[in-house]
Amino acid sequence: MGNLDFNDYDFITASTKTWCAKKIISDYNRFGWEVIKEESDGLFSNLVHLTFRRVHKLENKDQLQYLQVCYEQKINQVFDLERNKNLFSNLLFLLFAIFCVSSFGLCTYQLIQSNLLFGGVCAVLGCVSLFFIFLTARLRKRENRKYQLKVNELNKDIEKMLIDVSMLSGEKNEN
Repeated sequence: MGNLDFNDYDFITASTKTWCAKKIISDYNRFGWEVIKEESDGLFSNLVHLTFRRVHKLENKDQLQYLQVCYEQKINQVFDLERNKNLFSNLLFLLFAIFCVSSFGLCTYQLIQSNLLFGGVCAVLGCVSLFFIFLTARLRKRENRKYQLKVNELNKDIEKMLIDVSMLSGEKNEN
């Protein structure tokens, strides 16, 4: 990127996950940006750095810039939801799994030591924690439904924004 023409063009760089880079490029094209460089991250294999340029003197630039900021906020919300989608159920699962393994391990040890009462109590606790592990699977399904509803709502907002962008930039809507 040696000779960049900052008099005639604006430049931005965006980093995103590899799986959504094509969508980001397509959406940014609608804001008037063209990708001039796509580079994989040297450290993380699922990350890509995109460099865009856009003509500096652009009609409706202020409105496009405002819609782009709104778009980026919505996209970041989608990524935050994706990252934290099953956080609560995963933590509960991990907690109950550790408790379950510990209980059955202690149960085995106590039964080997011929301490039937304490070994039996540990076995019951292990079975109860197994039950809670199965409940966390139901919780995960509920979290996934809530996540999908929120993501669908955000995607509808994004599509509405992109239609407005197309109208501002004079493109015809393909949908």
